[in-house]
Amino acid sequence: MATPRNRKHLLVSIPPRTEEYTPHPRKIVLPPIQGPKNRRLHARTLTAALLKAVREAAQEREKIDITVHGAEPGLYIQFESPPGVDLKLESLEDRRKGIELVAVQTIERPEQSRIQLATVFVPEGKLSHFVTRFEQYASVQTKKGEPRHKKLVDRIAALHRATLRALWTDAAELYPSENETIWWEVWLRRDEGKEYERLLDFAQQIGLVLGERRLAFDDRIVVLAQGTATQLSASLDILNDLAEVRLAKDTAAFFADLPQDQQAAWVADLERQTTPPAADAPAVCILDTGVTRAHPLLAQAINPQDATSVDPAWGRTMMAEVRGTWGTARRWPVLRSMATLY
Repeated sequence: MATPRNRKHLLVSIPPRTEEYTPHPRKIVLPPIQGPKNRRLHARTLTAALLKAVREAAQEREKIDITVHGAEPGLYIQFESPPGVDLKLESLEDRRKGIELVAVQTIERPEQSRIQLATVFVPEGKLSHFVTRFEQYASVQTKKGEPRHKKLVDRIAALHRATLRALWTDAAELYPSENETIWWEVWLRRDEGKEYERLLDFAQQIGLVLGERRLAFDDRIVVLAQGTATQLSASLDILNDLAEVRLAKDTAAFFADLPQDQQAAWVADLERQTTPPAADAPAVCILDTGVTRAHPLLAQAINPQDATSVDPAWGRTMMAEVRGTWGTARRWPVLRSMATLY
């Protein structure tokens, strides 16, 4: 028998209102570290590494016979922290100049302290942003007698031209081999609205296959692309739109898009491999807008006496106890009849 409904509702009498997001005013202070002993040598080393990355990018562009209309050249730089130290991430980008931090990774190395890696996109002509900071770090002191940009440069152990792996934000072990064909989840930096068209132009020339659908956020566009790491890597030298890449995950769309007869065959096959739960198996309560208890995969897991609804006239479909260690993973929306309370 269902538990009597004898609890009072929580009524919110104040009407809803919209407020702008306000960031927390607390400033994150990084702990002090022991900087390099020779800051001038450190600055020269970083500057030389930056110029080397520029030369390498130019050489790679000469090897690729691809022209994408509207694509503006830029450079992806990966910054590496000293062991056990975090980079000063907020100082690595300057959105006003188009310099953007696109990916951050933490690497645990065997028998060593972790290091932090940050990949930054730098538009062509904006590399002086970092060169100037390195020069000031080496020769200019603040009023406190410390090197200019000390908190930024002290935390950079090395830098180099970023590869496609530097934009990988998924689990490290999932990264494919160079010539393995997979479906990629490509995140594009959203700017003037032509990012997808440029990627499509590039894909048609390089042999990538793009998915039919894409997902747009305020500052990113997510596109599925099928191809190898070698093919997609060339985009770093041609396009300036990539922000990060991941392994495309399988979703329920495969099953949802099947004809009903094929869906039924999958259900029947899974039912044959499923052991129904015992009558005294642990149970969980699911609030839903409707549960089809007659479904073959649910019929043996939902007790008819435990399936209740807000309005008895609706039938026993709105709330059910699913017994056992498996069940459906669905959204739990607020019941429509109670939506006005929230």
